[in-house]
Amino acid sequence: MSGTIPYERDPHIEESFWDSIVDDLLPEDSEEKKILDQIFSKRRVLDSRKSMQKSGFIVLSAPERPVIIATHEKLKGYIIKAYLDSYSIDAGMKFKRRIDGARLIQRSIEAHGYEDLMKTPGKWLYALPVDSKSTDDAPRHYFIILCEKLDILNDEKNEIAYKKQMNKPLLEALFTILTENVLIDSTYIDNVPFCKDGRLAFIDTEHFNVTDRPLKLHHLQSKLSSKLQTYWMELIEGH
Repeated sequence: MSGTIPYERDPHIEESFWDSIVDDLLPEDSEEKKILDQIFSKRRVLDSRKSMQKSGFIVLSAPERPVIIATHEKLKGYIIKAYLDSYSIDAGMKFKRRIDGARLIQRSIEAHGYEDLMKTPGKWLYALPVDSKSTDDAPRHYFIILCEKLDILNDEKNEIAYKKQMNKPLLEALFTILTENVLIDSTYIDNVPFCKDGRLAFIDTEHFNVTDRPLKLHHLQSKLSSKLQTYWMELIEGH
């Protein structure tokens, strides 16, 4: 496999934004960047789902979902998230927000010493190689996000785990992280699933420190055992 392609700012990307993501980019010397460079240099991968499949991606997300979630046999242990070029959105900003959220949550976990109870996946921006030969002015995206693939439980097993594996110390830790970082989307158990190692994983990290919408903590109540439902309400009322 050839070496990595040095990152280069596409002229369509604002310089101020490019400067702000220096620490968020997938390292240039990483094996994963080599693989992505090889894949994205061959064709316009984000042109369509068909183009992604031709490039070796297995698309996991439903057709009606705007964000594409996909795996690739060469990217073992990772998933990518992307938007097709036809979908109008600032993908770079959207993905940077997810990275910022993951880092914020992980810092909070570490500050409280909760590493044995919960975690967040590693997330990095990948800037697509600049296509200097293209004369096509059609809209296109310039970033995807690479995410560490965690060993999360499926929906059915996760529901069971919330009933049977959840305990007071873990519930208290969850309450602390949710309220400290105002994680409005993490009150749904599919966004904070149990992993096979018994830890909770914060996988939806885009919405944090939200002030214009309420943190609906009661969403979690029905997912807990009857004993912990009572304790959860005590935590909410005492907050």
